[in-house]
Amino acid sequence: MWSMGVILYELCALKPPFDAPSLHFLAMKIVRGAYNPLPSNFSSEMKSLISQLLNTNERMRPDVNKVLSMPII
Repeated sequence: MWSMGVILYELCALKPPFDAPSLHFLAMKIVRGAYNPLPSNFSSEMKSLISQLLNTNERMRPDVNKVLSMPII
């Protein structure tokens, strides 16, 4: 589900959610879950979905069945 969140973010923002000048700083951003918010033209539902998928706590991420049952999908 994490990978789906990364791909969905990149499709919306046209850039990866995590970028940094070095591998060390990139890893730090990923571990913290620090990414720029989506542009304001995206719905709150899309922002929420991506936020849930990119949650650093694996147990807090929705499973595929929950994602498929979301109205935005």
